[in-house]
Amino acid sequence: MTDPRPAPVRLRTQAEVDTAFAKATHPDTIARMAVPLLCQVLGVRPGRADAMRLLHGHLSALGDPDAAARAAEFVARAELDHPVLRRAQAAIEARRPEAAAAELRAFVEEHPEDPVALRLIASAALQAGQSQEATTFLRRALEIAPDYIDARRLLVDALLNHGQFAAALAELDRLIAVDPATFEYRAVKAATLKRMRRTDEALALYDTLVAERPRSADLLVDQANALRAAGRGGEAADAYRRAVEAAPRSGRAWLSLADMKSVRLGEDDIAAMQDALVADDLPARERTALHFALGGALEGAGRHRDAFAQYAIANAFQRGAEPYDAAALTGHVARSEALVRATANPPEMQPAGADTPIFVLGMPRSGSTLVEQVLAAHPGIEATEELPYLRAIANDIARAGNYPQSLAKLSPDVLAKVRARYLDQARAHRKSSGLFVDKAPANWQHLPLIAAAFPDARIIDARRDPLDCGFSNWTQRFGRGNEFAYGLASIGHYIRHYQTLMAAVDAAWPGRVHRVMHEALVADPEAEVRRLLDYVGVPFDPACLSPHANTTPAQSASSEQVRRPINAEGIGRHKPFNPWLGPLKQALGMQGA
Repeated sequence: MTDPRPAPVRLRTQAEVDTAFAKATHPDTIARMAVPLLCQVLGVRPGRADAMRLLHGHLSALGDPDAAARAAEFVARAELDHPVLRRAQAAIEARRPEAAAAELRAFVEEHPEDPVALRLIASAALQAGQSQEATTFLRRALEIAPDYIDARRLLVDALLNHGQFAAALAELDRLIAVDPATFEYRAVKAATLKRMRRTDEALALYDTLVAERPRSADLLVDQANALRAAGRGGEAADAYRRAVEAAPRSGRAWLSLADMKSVRLGEDDIAAMQDALVADDLPARERTALHFALGGALEGAGRHRDAFAQYAIANAFQRGAEPYDAAALTGHVARSEALVRATANPPEMQPAGADTPIFVLGMPRSGSTLVEQVLAAHPGIEATEELPYLRAIANDIARAGNYPQSLAKLSPDVLAKVRARYLDQARAHRKSSGLFVDKAPANWQHLPLIAAAFPDARIIDARRDPLDCGFSNWTQRFGRGNEFAYGLASIGHYIRHYQTLMAAVDAAWPGRVHRVMHEALVADPEAEVRRLLDYVGVPFDPACLSPHANTTPAQSASSEQVRRPINAEGIGRHKPFNPWLGPLKQALGMQGA
């Protein structure tokens, strides 16, 4: 009996799929020749209803009623031909993942081996921020249809969103192996390599991609970002310039160029950005980036009132796209503070071992990248980047409810699994064993989790003058998250809550957290570096006084600044804008605001 389910797939590229379908539908192709071709097509595109209909017809003509019936069932459920799947697809396109999931749950339970339905419910989960759940559905779909290209490509997105870069890279390599010419797969691979700090490999791949598409502004910006992370600032500036020339209305290209401290944008650049903003059809994202870039250019030119106005417009646009939930943070900090104060036995810092993390946390734009590079200059310490893994683990724990109070009920075995999961994922970013830096500023929100699962961890609070830090956040468009940063009052609210939790930790767990004040580090580097290394538990090394000589890739917005000797640049940045910072000062509780 012929099985209408896809046979083992030999097709690899979309061109081969199209060729096989054309052969199957050719008038001279007899049914017995068409059946295996159609099965191969469906192995790559399980939801292709036209191929399934043809397969059903051929199986019926060959006198195989059972197989034809099973094919008919697949036809009835083919992508967009079944009303449930069609409604789910429409909900996903409208970015209503809850509605899509509601449509699909019963369907998937009834048809657990339908790869199209599994891909759709994974899409809904991914839109809802449930990357781990999406991964589970997609891996199941690929067990059923191993060469289902759409499912594997979506799996890459799910893995990247969940911070599983090594696993995502493996899936990308599978896609590239079957279709080496596909530009998208290689571009995503280059970006993934950069995030894994495999910068040389990323740059080699970017060279190939740019040679193929020398006028792609987005690709040139991606290449420049990698060059900048590698400390090749001059080449990065040239690539940003080429991106602007290729796409004069690209807000992303202009903003990237404006963010470079070694580049001073002139009046011609300011005029070019103003001209670009005149266009009515400019996408909102590009418009927002252009306002941020124009603000930076005007600030560099000393036109502070005009610069502030541009920053205000940019932040208003971004705030509309990424609203800040102040009440959620207030509640979380209150619960975390209560948990910290109620800790019966303050967690003592254990000796460092082969896999001890150093969490550098606090506010963005606080000097944390400089602290990271100071540490990474030590031969016994390795930098990684702003790892997403602790936050992902916290989110998974929070789904069970009552986070962070639930941490007090986690058994030692569960906490050991938390630690093992984090360390396993972090290894993708490491080249050696030993102390390593995780510089994700928002990890301050998960201090109780760090204390419970990582008793050997070193915790460093990077601090900067709140007005300088707050204003610097307001002038920065972040890639994702940091919704608080698009309003002066919300920035002050966020800083106050961060300081509140840190004060509770200082009181309940004295000495557990080491604080580095940026201004003090700049004023007396050797004294502050010695204090820092003593806390970490490694001997002083003079290389830590010259972090600019460190070749470790730096991924943050401060990557260029840390390539220069420790300096006072940025201290007092807010002062020319002081007349307009009332909302920030008020939110910080400053007198006379």
